[in-house]
Amino acid sequence: MPPADIRQLRDLMRYRFKLICFMPSEKNRLQNCLTVSNIQLASVVSDTFGENSQRILALAAPYQHELDLILTSPSFKDRFTAIGILSEIGADMESAGKKKSVRVSRAECYIKPLLGQCSNAVVTSEKHPEIRNRYLRLRKRRDHKKAIIAIARMLLTVLYHMFKNKEPYNAELYRKSDVLPVNREITVEQAILLF
Repeated sequence: MPPADIRQLRDLMRYRFKLICFMPSEKNRLQNCLTVSNIQLASVVSDTFGENSQRILALAAPYQHELDLILTSPSFKDRFTAIGILSEIGADMESAGKKKSVRVSRAECYIKPLLGQCSNAVVTSEKHPEIRNRYLRLRKRRDHKKAIIAIARMLLTVLYHMFKNKEPYNAELYRKSDVLPVNREITVEQAILLF
């Protein structure tokens, strides 16, 4: 079980996720209420809705080093995305030597869409060929959704090693595993699976 501040950060990020889902309809409803009341606030102020997430930033401040590590990894470029990931996985990903289930639980309904968006972003970019090449190889054998889930799992593994070693993302570690050996002998079945 993560510490109390991580649990509180997780609750706030989940609540923020729900609010973001409702935000467009609520903004339209508020604008309509203002218009019906004959208040033309949009003609005076450029953005009717300002920043409202300073509680979250204050709680995430003690984890600045972990957030900086997350922001060095592929596809995590937004500060709130990094806070969302940190609030779901915690700063200490050790399991005390216990083997846990790898099935997707109901609690992962918050992290799964977040990782899916990040995975889709990184495989369409040319900046990280080590991840894009792995995605393309997986997509040949499986469909797009399963390949994206595999890339999301890879991103979580990357974050685990970054937290464990306290080092930023190193693309060379993943390029070496991506290159196939030159003198490799494979069977006909393996060749069919590869192509």
